[in-house]
Amino acid sequence: MNEAPIRLDEVWAFCNARLDDDERRAQLGYYSDTHWERFTTDAHLSAWKAWREYFPREQWDVPANDRISEAARDAIRDRITAHEEKRSARMLADVAFKRDLLAEHEPALQAAVRDSEVTPILVCRIDGDDCPLTRGLAALYDDHEDYKKAWRL
Repeated sequence: MNEAPIRLDEVWAFCNARLDDDERRAQLGYYSDTHWERFTTDAHLSAWKAWREYFPREQWDVPANDRISEAARDAIRDRITAHEEKRSARMLADVAFKRDLLAEHEPALQAAVRDSEVTPILVCRIDGDDCPLTRGLAALYDDHEDYKKAWRL
């Protein structure tokens, strides 16, 4: 069975689009103000109680009515915000690193001899027409609807 050759430019474009998505998510951060308000309602108090050991004990003096104090809420929000800022910075660094790698493997036109004819094809400047780095990076997003199983190594 002859499979159609992989179009490396499609794989490369797919990878860049996914990195754009990752970059947008990192810049936005997960905890928007709306999400934070929903996350700190009293309905979520039982979930926060499970995290008690991560916060100073005095912030968890919960009154009998099971309402979390404003001071505890502020401490939790600050802790989550700090964590989210670190996470976003790490994600942005990850995206920048992957972009640099991908740029080195950008497909370029190259002459190829097929059936005694010279035909220009797009190939990776480093690895030729079957770039494992580009295909491997694409495989990180294999759950995306635009990912093609034929790209898998």
